Formats: sequence, C-alpha cells, structure tokens
Amino acid sequence: DEWITGSEIIVVSTGSTDGSNAILQSFAHRPEITILFENRITKIEALNKAVPLAQHDYLVFSDCRQYMQPGSVKHLVANLKDERVGTVTCTILDTREQPTFFRRLYLYLAKWDSKVSSTFNLYGALYAQRKDTFRPIPDHLLFDDFFVAVSTLAQQKRLVQEENAVLFDIPFPHYYHRERIERLARGLLIFFFNNNALIRQIPLKTRLRFLVYKYLKLLLPVLALLFVLMGMILFSEAVFSVTTLFVITTSTLLLFTSKELTEHVWLILKINFYFFVALWGYVFLDKRSKHWKPLAIRRKWYRIGLQEPARESKPLN
Repeated sequence: DEWITGSEIIVVSTGSTDGSNAILQSFAHRPEITILFENRITKIEALNKAVPLAQHDYLVFSDCRQYMQPGSVKHLVANLKDERVGTVTCTILDTREQPTFFRRLYLYLAKWDSKVSSTFNLYGALYAQRKDTFRPIPDHLLFDDFFVAVSTLAQQKRLVQEENAVLFDIPFPHYYHRERIERLARGLLIFFFNNNALIRQIPLKTRLRFLVYKYLKLLLPVLALLFVLMGMILFSEAVFSVTTLFVITTSTLLLFTSKELTEHVWLILKINFYFFVALWGYVFLDKRSKHWKPLAIRRKWYRIGLQEPARESKPLN
C-alpha cells in the first residue's frame, strides 16, 4: 500500500547476525532492490553510502522500531511538490490513546512552525528529502537527523512536519530516561562546537529561533542554579526563608493534588538534572566521544508492558 510506482528500495545491512542477511539475499534478484552488506558500520556511514546510489529525485528514510500508519510515505512525498520544501518529517504519536502533555506540546509547536516557516524537529525514523538537498553527514556526530535538519535550513529550504505521516512510539516519559537525555545533550554539544559554521549559514531570524528551541533546554538547569545562588546572596535570610517555604508548600500541594501534574513536575526536574550531569561531563570530565552503547529502548518497551498500537498499523520493513 505504501509503494509508489517506479520507486526503488536501497537496504544497508550493517552487520546483522540474526538471519536478516539471508532474508535479504532472497530479494537480491529484484531489479528495484539494491542491497549493501557492510561489516559493523554506523547509520551515518550507511546513509552516506546509500544515497549516491539512489536514481530518483526524492528520498524516503526509515528505521525499523516504530509502527507506521498506512499511507504515511505518500503523504510525506506529496509535500516535496513545493519546491521551497527540502525535507519533510513524520509525526510521532504515543502508543497510548491520549498522548502525554509533552508530546502534545511538541506536536503543537511543530505544527505551528511548519505553517509559519519551518519546524526544527526531524524524526530520523521516517522522513523524506530531496536528493539535491542531501549533504554527506559528518561521521563525528551522534545524530544524523539533527544534521539533516540544520543542513536543510542552512540551504534556506523549508523543513516541515506532515500530520498524516504518523509513527507510533512508546510514551514520552518512558522514552526520555537518563541514558537517552544524556546522549541527547552530548549530541547537541558535539554538534554545536564542531559544526558552528553550518549553523551560521541559517538565516538570522530562523537561526535565533533554532538556538532557543534546541539549546535553551541545556541552559535551564544552569540558570536555575544561578537563580538560587543569587537569591541566597541578594535576599536576606528572612526573605529567603519565605521563598523556601513557598516552594516547599507549592511542591507538596502538587504532589498530593494532581497525579498527572506531579508526573510532569518530576519529569521536568529529572530531565533538567540529567542535562546538568551531561553538561558537567562534557565541560569538566572530557565526555565528548560520539560512541555510545545502543539504547535499550526495545527491551524497555516490553519491560513496561506496552503493547503494539491498537490502531491499524504495520511495521516498517
């Protein structure tokens, strides 16, 4: 149902050991399928090898963990009829019927940005791009999708989100655990300090929005700490005591009044703490390597007892 007549499929197997290569071999005779067998290369290296082999003007990239809503590929590609659009990202939804607050917030911001100019989110699990917009991805980076987003904006092309191209993923709070957040922070810092010239190619107004949207979250724990320290220095003990009492009282009320609100508060505190840990490690402990153990998201999915989406969907193949 996803197939667009005349298309091709390029598969890069990066050292599979579970029998996938044998399955791929059974499709090797198909003229529309190109298969590259590589030995333990990264996703970035795989993309850089595959894209030059593509024969057509539009590219669609996909991973294999999430579940896709039928029709998503065609909805993605339709956006590329607008020559101003360089890249189109899918929409990520929780597997639960009601998306979490943070997921709804990100969806709203991306939808609004897409209509006004460009969004800054790109989900590497499913997106489409013009082949002439693709740029080889530096292999020192942690995230290929972040580079794709920045390089698209740097070419003064639009990056938009397609509402009808949907992937279902595990809920936001389960996805953004400590390892994921620290990896995200390190990836953002590596990109900022090693690809600053590319960021400067983004038009000024868009660049400022981009920096606030992507990097302000890394500064929030530092700003909060500075605020507390300034409060201790500038205010008298009496005023500080009142402030402390107010914070404790408010926190207590939140804990005992609204379970959902409490979850949001704890999630914000936890995310900021992990961002601070990542910043500290990057600046003072020389934790700047791009290498990272594979995230155990799939095992976590099953451990928390989540089921595949109830809506009609199919795996990405």
